[in-house]
Amino acid sequence: MKPKLLVTLLFGTSILASQTTFANSGPLLLSSDTDKPAVLSKISDASWASSVFEQMKSDVDVYVAKTQEQEDWMYSRLAMNWDTKYTTPIISDQKMVSGEGSAEIATPRFAGSRDWNTEYQAPSIEDLRPYNDVDGKLYLEHKVTGVQSLVEPQKSGHSIEIINRNIMKVASEAAFLYWITNDEKYAKFSKDILWTYMAGLAQKNEPRIIDNNETTARIIGVTSHEVIHEDIVKSIAVAYDYLRDYVDQNEAVVVEQGIKRIIDRVIVGGEAHGNWNLHQAIQIAYGGLALKPNDHYEDKKGREYYISIVLDADLINQMGVNEVIKTGYDLDSGVWPEAPSYAFDTTSNIIEIASLLSSTDGGAAVLDSPTISAAIQSQVQQTYPSGQSHGLGNSTYQRVNAKLLENILAWNNERNPQVAKYVSSVLGSEIDGGYYDRHTIDNRIFALTKYIGELHETDTHQVDYPTISFIKPLNLVLQRSLVDNNDKYKSLGSAIYGTKGKHMQANGLAIELFGAGHVQAIDPGRGSSYWQGDHQDFYAQLPAHNTVIPNGNLRYEAVVPNALEPTGQKQEMVVNTTYPDIGSLEVTPYNYVNASMVYPEAIQNRTLAQVRIDEDTAFFFDVFRSKNTKPSNNEYHDWFFHSMADKSMLKSGALKPSQVLTSKNGNHKGYDYFSNEQSTEITESLLVTFQSQINEDDIAINILMPKASNRTVFTVDSPANRAGRFYYDENIWNKPTKSLMVRQKGDAWDEPFVAVYEPYISEVGSQIQSVEQTGINEWVVKGPDWIRTLTLNDNKLTLSN
Repeated sequence: MKPKLLVTLLFGTSILASQTTFANSGPLLLSSDTDKPAVLSKISDASWASSVFEQMKSDVDVYVAKTQEQEDWMYSRLAMNWDTKYTTPIISDQKMVSGEGSAEIATPRFAGSRDWNTEYQAPSIEDLRPYNDVDGKLYLEHKVTGVQSLVEPQKSGHSIEIINRNIMKVASEAAFLYWITNDEKYAKFSKDILWTYMAGLAQKNEPRIIDNNETTARIIGVTSHEVIHEDIVKSIAVAYDYLRDYVDQNEAVVVEQGIKRIIDRVIVGGEAHGNWNLHQAIQIAYGGLALKPNDHYEDKKGREYYISIVLDADLINQMGVNEVIKTGYDLDSGVWPEAPSYAFDTTSNIIEIASLLSSTDGGAAVLDSPTISAAIQSQVQQTYPSGQSHGLGNSTYQRVNAKLLENILAWNNERNPQVAKYVSSVLGSEIDGGYYDRHTIDNRIFALTKYIGELHETDTHQVDYPTISFIKPLNLVLQRSLVDNNDKYKSLGSAIYGTKGKHMQANGLAIELFGAGHVQAIDPGRGSSYWQGDHQDFYAQLPAHNTVIPNGNLRYEAVVPNALEPTGQKQEMVVNTTYPDIGSLEVTPYNYVNASMVYPEAIQNRTLAQVRIDEDTAFFFDVFRSKNTKPSNNEYHDWFFHSMADKSMLKSGALKPSQVLTSKNGNHKGYDYFSNEQSTEITESLLVTFQSQINEDDIAINILMPKASNRTVFTVDSPANRAGRFYYDENIWNKPTKSLMVRQKGDAWDEPFVAVYEPYISEVGSQIQSVEQTGINEWVVKGPDWIRTLTLNDNKLTLSN
């Protein structure tokens, strides 16, 4: 049954939605009526734009057809309080546990939980049940079985928000189609969804927090437990903007008051620093740009007011973009000091905001900012030869943000041809590699209204990279050994790092290795959520990383999961020496970084080198020294390697099941997440092969260690590589991680861990035959027809043939 469209506004005026005095004419947010000919021309002339438009129209038409047969088909799928008609959500422990009050019409459901971790998921729109409310519960789909069952909201994670965002996105695309085609079937379809939601929102009160949680009270939104997740306002704003000549004045008042209510809460409920601030700003920008001028509102808060907030605010919980650029970035490098998942999106959000405001002086200044230009370069410099980013911190693998590049290209298309050509080159590389396709863009309205029709022609899509890059705000050094055309299967990449910045982890003096086209020594990202034990005890701690743990039980806190923003505790790596110099483009037969880390309990030093024999053969060389600050007879050190492999094979020694690695034996709690433990004592040289099938690539990496005494080798299964989410198919990342651990009894300073890592394509095969220690600080690596001698003295590594 369609809800009544008679609402009583908060200021007490009864408004009938069928009134026919129209509020406005023409959109203002992403495009105006004067832009329509150019948009139509782009759709007609650019193949990608034509594909995007036709797919959008096809997708929306499916739902429009259903509503023409059954008027309520689409809006009845919204996650609303259809049965209870709650006016006030009741919040406890950052969950929606109940509600109270009864509105005249259905009201939007409040989000289920701040923690996204749940065994349920939002069904597809086609599979959603209409009027999905049974005594406050709703039907959701079990992630494993796929079976729908009634679920209490507090167990739904973010499913409620996802349902409403998905449906409102369709409403915004239908509204855009109405603007393009003038076909009122799209307007009616879109308005029915928009009005059902916004009329109900007008009858909702603020959430009531019964556990008096100060963090909850500070960050809670109008529809979500965190103001940064009020993303639905973007689609609401776009839908309303393209329906301006279809809604009447009374409806416009309801919608605009709802938008103002959401973004006003975002302004006071967020955080003025870090990525939160930019998520807030983009919501405020979309909402504010859908409004009328200041003079239209009694509180004088309209378009101009919210634009000034976005650009120039200096408030307790909201900082303007101009100030963010001055204080948030490292001005020397353009690096945003957070893990890539957060940092790359942050810069993209700034550029999207500036693109929305490009007609203002403030928006134009942001787009022309040298810091933003450096930020784009910094993203490129944080990638491996495949264009894939390192996985440092609470991150997933990223690529240079295509939306960011598209917006910069559009801005510079006619203003700065040199910049436009460079950006086209980077985008071209992404397209050539199959990582970006303009024909399948997700943010379709934005692309059709903002992106240029065709990329600039460039001579080459190859980007120049320094051999060694120091990403100082992240305490991370990237190394590269590249071949012609930056062939990802023959080039090497690596990262060595400590802990500094936001959304970082207690990873120790750790490394990540890229070879044969993929990351093969992984940093596994965050756990199932920041509030779960797997993150706090494993993923965010040393046992999940490629490092050495003194006495198997070193711990430090790099993340406070329940803080408004997880904050970084510095445990910095000190870079002692490099070859070549940081930032050099010189092509050398080898490169290295020597770095140290000092804990209260231990001192560590690590040298990571890349050695190239020829275009087809290269390897990593790693020397890790570790000793306790207070030596004891029971001292030992645990060396870790975590792979992307499907299987591992120890080719020296026979493994047997064991039960040594556990917190019950005094080890770090993260050791309890290991399974299938096997071990053997070894006195000879070590050879372990890890084999992986990643998409069409059959690859491997060999680990060789020279002969050493007092060592036990362990193989274990570790939790999945969650850094691979969104980058690899689930069957590749969501499996046990094959891990290797070597335990050294006594200190590992005078007898350090020395490892040679050789990544290779399986059909080509391994080229390294052995690694031997020939002096106190000298090692020889042998191949079929070559020998390389590496000598390490005073933190300096030399190579000879």
